[in-house]
Amino acid sequence: MATNEDNMDISGKVALVTGGASGIGKAIVEILLRKEAKGVGIVDIDPINGQEVAASLQKTFGDERIVFVTCDVTSDEELKSAFEDVKTKFGRLDIVCNNAGICNEYQPAKTIATNLTSVITGTYLAVEFIGTQNGGNGGVVINTGSIRGFTSNPHAPVYTATKYGVVGFSRAAAKEPNIVKNGVRVSTICPVIVDTLMNKNVEDGVRYKAEVRQLIAETNLMPPAGVAEVVVKLIEDSRYNGCACLAYENNSMMVVEEPDLPYCGKEKKSS
Repeated sequence: MATNEDNMDISGKVALVTGGASGIGKAIVEILLRKEAKGVGIVDIDPINGQEVAASLQKTFGDERIVFVTCDVTSDEELKSAFEDVKTKFGRLDIVCNNAGICNEYQPAKTIATNLTSVITGTYLAVEFIGTQNGGNGGVVINTGSIRGFTSNPHAPVYTATKYGVVGFSRAAAKEPNIVKNGVRVSTICPVIVDTLMNKNVEDGVRYKAEVRQLIAETNLMPPAGVAEVVVKLIEDSRYNGCACLAYENNSMMVVEEPDLPYCGKEKKSS
């Protein structure tokens, strides 16, 4: 774990949030602005909704604190350009929330590219743009996983695979030497089912529509604002570096530890 000296005060910092125009992403943007972030870059593939959300938030928090960037996170070029735009706008970058996600079992390549590959790319871009050895001040990366990063959903196996991947990648990346020496923390937020448009439209992306519909109907959906509150805890408190944190009802959280397994490679001969 990191030391308390690595804790972050969000006030005066700059954040970039992918999938920031709706759901969890929008809630993260709002709470960071309320925490007096200097600026927040809303990165989203939907230009119409994105501009509307940005304009609405600018009325409350001021034009100078918000920028919207249209971006398909599955494009490495567009994602890097978004990082460049946000850092150019505010003069720095400290927090990256790789949050964009979809659930489409009919398009596994697109689901993997959006939910996992863009998280990997976004994490390394964060090191490039905020790393202490790259001219930055260090900072924090929060990757959005899911409860499905710990437990499988037989009605959405591709989605499950991507979220397991996010958890595994983030745990490992937090310890990667180059990321550590650049002063970048990496953590994963893994909420239970959240009340977002993804769940309202989930039947369009799954084969087992009745089963998924029933699961959602029987679940107490977590509000996006509750997830955002847990995200703030992960940003501010360095003790959660490398952790995969389950977010659930009443804005509670629980660190889900990696299993302590024996080494499975070639056994060393005893002396």
